[in-house]
Amino acid sequence: DLETGLTSVQIEFNNTGNTEQDQACMLTLALAAASYPDVCSVEMREPVGTSNHYATWLTQSELTNERPFFDVGLNGEGQTVTISDTGIDQNNCYFLDNENPASATYNTNSRKIAQYVPFVDTSDYQYGHGTHVAGTVAGKRDDATGAADGIAPGAKLAFADIGNSAGSLRLPNDYELLSVGRPYSKIHSASWGSEFPFYTTQSRNFDQFMYENDDFLILVAAGNSGAGDAPQTVGSPATGKNIIAVGAHHNTDDSRPRGALGPSYIADFSSRGPTSDGRTKPDIISVGKA
Repeated sequence: DLETGLTSVQIEFNNTGNTEQDQACMLTLALAAASYPDVCSVEMREPVGTSNHYATWLTQSELTNERPFFDVGLNGEGQTVTISDTGIDQNNCYFLDNENPASATYNTNSRKIAQYVPFVDTSDYQYGHGTHVAGTVAGKRDDATGAADGIAPGAKLAFADIGNSAGSLRLPNDYELLSVGRPYSKIHSASWGSEFPFYTTQSRNFDQFMYENDDFLILVAAGNSGAGDAPQTVGSPATGKNIIAVGAHHNTDDSRPRGALGPSYIADFSSRGPTSDGRTKPDIISVGKA
């Protein structure tokens, strides 16, 4: 994990079967590790999962077909956004670039995907979450204006592929992950997270990276665990103090095919605060339920 004079060791427990004997072995190992005087803390790292639901173009104004940002020329041109997710279908017309295929090295000449770091593989799974998120952020057809152009269609993407063919996530070292796209990228979007509602080592690492790179902003999905108005359901790393945790509200105007009630209503699935140590989260909410 992120180095700040401390060393982090991750122990992976194979819970196949998950018998009482398996659990006892893991607890014994954790207690043995905690007994060493140089160990500051022992914590469980929860599995992470994707968190983007029903995102649409309504972010700009919440009024049908009103795009005030585009009207004044704010379309992301000249910017790079880093996304960490399950992958991108690079043959999709919103990302296709036959002249400059994406690679792990940042290419300033690329049309859309300037960098693609395959921490897991080089593709997305069918109907993939990462392709959807990347399209929402900066998708743009090469040959025309598309019906599904992204919020910042003029921006380029740096992508960290952290998902396998089944859509499950496997994260690299936090510092490696957040360094993708740097120094060109000033924004990292992470539409994923855990259901662990505490300030974890990963939360601290994200905060530390933000502190050391004051031109950089990390946005993390608050999570999808808020059903029934359940409190304290924002999960790590969205529990960080320097990052922005983003929740979801209902759509507005006449684009409400699913019975959405408008922006004054938080989406039923969207995780709620406060954090376990009493801080307000999420930091902002935006359109996330049609």
